[in-house]
Amino acid sequence: MELMYRAGDLLTTISIIFLNGILAIVYWAGSSVPIFLSLAAAALFLFVFDPIAQSEAAVTPTRYGRTPDLRQEMPRTMQGLTAVTTLLWLMGAMLFPNPVPWIGAAMWLGGIIAVLTMPDRRAGLMWNTKGLILAYALVLIGFRLLSGQMAGAAPQEWAGTLGSVGEAQAIIARNRSLVQTIGVYATWYGVPFVYFSFLVQTFLANPLNVVSPFGSAADLVREIRTRGSD
Repeated sequence: MELMYRAGDLLTTISIIFLNGILAIVYWAGSSVPIFLSLAAAALFLFVFDPIAQSEAAVTPTRYGRTPDLRQEMPRTMQGLTAVTTLLWLMGAMLFPNPVPWIGAAMWLGGIIAVLTMPDRRAGLMWNTKGLILAYALVLIGFRLLSGQMAGAAPQEWAGTLGSVGEAQAIIARNRSLVQTIGVYATWYGVPFVYFSFLVQTFLANPLNVVSPFGSAADLVREIRTRGSD
């Protein structure tokens, strides 16, 4: 009987450890959802939209279905910008808790939606959206570095400049609070507002093509050059 009790206790312990492991994985996956969404959007840019934009930049449409002329070697500028933006965004997102990762994921997904709904401005939109996400990532990293530097400021070292240790401590605390307030407003509201305002303004300022609403700029040029013939 004692052996059976021990076996039962062992099974119970193993079950608890297993369930705790499952819960830890679920919790980690749930907290990492915005990171996964950002990576998925970045992968769409890198492997789908970037090659399309690069091929449109390198190929000159010709008339009457003839083979397009390759103007130059296929550029990789778009993919390079995507890779750098993704790397820096991941660094910035991992430095902050929610809602920052979710804000960044919304910015990535907003860029995908913009490219899908305004393909005639694909290249410019991709450059601008990724540039703004890159700027957001740099703001996050800079805010974190500045906060760390201010947290390590020693009042004793500033006492000679600011008058006394007490005054230095009070001034450092006020400036730290000011920087943190500005940083939170910039990362929660400022940069995201600029980003989404740009997308909305671009959409409203450029009406869709009446004939082919979801046609790209290359499609429009091809239509003009071929005069609609196959």
